[in-house]
Amino acid sequence: PVCWEEVGDAQLTGPKIIHETTEKIVQIKSRIQAARERQKSYADLKRKPMDFQVGES
Repeated sequence: PVCWEEVGDAQLTGPKIIHETTEKIVQIKSRIQAARERQKSYADLKRKPMDFQVGES
């Protein structure tokens, strides 16, 4: 859901909710990208180059 409301909460309408939602999406995307880069840097430390030849098992 975009917005959960409790009784008595002010309801967001129009451009304001679109703007706030867009800001949240940008923030979430940047945090996901940071986590992805962090995980990749850890994985790259354990990665080693491997060469395979035809007929190798």
